[in-house]
Amino acid sequence: MGAPALRMAALAFPVAAVSIILSASFQSLGRSTLSLLVSLLRQIVLLLPIAGGFLALAPNLVWLSFLGAEALACLTAVLCYRLAIRPRIRALEGDSP
Repeated sequence: MGAPALRMAALAFPVAAVSIILSASFQSLGRSTLSLLVSLLRQIVLLLPIAGGFLALAPNLVWLSFLGAEALACLTAVLCYRLAIRPRIRALEGDSP
């Protein structure tokens, strides 16, 4: 059971890398609440209900809940980046000569 579980969970690694990088950028740019939001979405808020749904519908695919939670958290992180950080970067670009 471990090998298929690892294969399914490993599908989430590239998506998790994007959300972790965006979370770190939120912290470095002074938006720590957005970083906390992304982390909570990844690890608790989305993961547990998705895993519960998989357990009820297809228990052998429960490991795909990591991919689902990571994908939704990554989408949220990208949207937060576009709404909160990009305007700050554009403002900085306008200030330079």
